[in-house]
Amino acid sequence: MSLKLFHLLFILLSVFVTLGFATWAVETRMAGSNWLYLSSTVVSSVLGIGLIGYGAWVMRKFRTFPQTTTGKK
Repeated sequence: MSLKLFHLLFILLSVFVTLGFATWAVETRMAGSNWLYLSSTVVSSVLGIGLIGYGAWVMRKFRTFPQTTTGKK
């Protein structure tokens, strides 16, 4: 697995985790919990959206990198 692919998969996993946490926090907040869950929802949603933007930026950046060989024969 290349470093580029690993980086993109890690970003995708991070997006799923942050947005999943936001969903959980919304559901917990609706159940009548305190304001901490609301702030957790906002923060994790912003981070998830930011990670989506970062992933798009990284994909564009990776397209400009030249293909290199590993030196294996």
